[in-house]
Amino acid sequence: MKKILSLIFILILLSLPIRSYAHTDPGATNSAKVEYVLPYPGILPGSTLYPLKALRDRIIEFFISDPGKKAEFYILQADKRLNASLALLEQGKGELSETTVSKAEKYLEKALSETEKFKDKGQNVYWILGNIEKSLRKHHEVLDELIEKSEGDLAEKYSNTLEHNEKLLDRVIKLRATE
Repeated sequence: MKKILSLIFILILLSLPIRSYAHTDPGATNSAKVEYVLPYPGILPGSTLYPLKALRDRIIEFFISDPGKKAEFYILQADKRLNASLALLEQGKGELSETTVSKAEKYLEKALSETEKFKDKGQNVYWILGNIEKSLRKHHEVLDELIEKSEGDLAEKYSNTLEHNEKLLDRVIKLRATE
C-alpha cells in the first residue's frame, strides 16, 4: 500500500508544472532586448499634416484630467515619438530624428511628474511606474541603436538624451522603492 501511495505522489509531483520565480535587480542592465512593443507612429514630424496631428494630441491631452490616465497618455506619446525618430533616421533626417527623440524623453518626464502627483493624492502608482520603467528601458535600447547608427554631433546629441533617460530611470527606481 505504501508503494502505491508513493507512486501516486510521485506521479502527481511530476505532472505539476514547474515554475521558477527569479528575482532580478531593477537597476541591472542586460544585453537582451527589452520586450516592449513600440506603437505605430502614424504621421511623422516634417509632414505637412503633422501640425494637425499635434493639435489633435494637444486637445486630447487637455481633456484628460486624471493624473494616472494622463501619465499613460504621455507614455504613449513618448513611445510614438521614439518610433518616429527611428523612421526619421532611416529616411536620412537625423536632426529631426534627434529633436523628436528628445521630445519623447520630455514626455516620459511629464509622465513621471503626473505619476508623482497621483502618488501625492495617496494613490497606488506601482503599475504606472512599471510602465514608465519599461518604456524608459526600451528608449535606452533604441537610443543605443541611434547612437550606433549616427556619428559626430548627432551621436553626441543622442548621448545627451541617453543621459537624460538614465536620470529619469533613476527617479523611477527610487520612487518604486518607496511604493
